[in-house]
Amino acid sequence: MATTKALNLVIAVLVLVPMVLAVTGCKDDKDDDAYKAPAPAVSAVNPASGINTGGNMVTVSGANFQDGASLRFGTKPASSVTVVDSGLITAVVPAGSGQVNVTVANPDGQSAALANGYTYNGPPSV
Repeated sequence: MATTKALNLVIAVLVLVPMVLAVTGCKDDKDDDAYKAPAPAVSAVNPASGINTGGNMVTVSGANFQDGASLRFGTKPASSVTVVDSGLITAVVPAGSGQVNVTVANPDGQSAALANGYTYNGPPSV
C-alpha cells in the first residue's frame, strides 16, 4: 500500500511539475531562442581628444560590452581593441579629423554611440 502511494506521488510530481513550469513561464531566459543580451552603452572616452594622425591609446567606458566588440571613431575602425570587461574597452585611435561619434558594436549586432565622443586636433606645434 505504501509503495503504491509513493509511486503515485512520484508520477504526480513528474507530470505536474513540468506542466506548472510551462504554464508559469519558469525557465532560464538564456535558454530561450528569443533571449537578447542588453545593448551596449557608451558613457565616456578618455582622453576625449588627440592629434589627427591618431595612434594614441584610449579607454572607452560604458556597459554591456561583449568579448569581440568592435570600436569605430566616426566611420574608421580602431585598432588593438581589447574588451577588458563589460564596462571597459581599450583601443588605438585611427587617423581622422573633427568631432566624431565613438561607436561600440557587440558581436550580437547591437551597438551604441557616444555622439561627438572624440575630437581630433591638428598636428602638434613644433
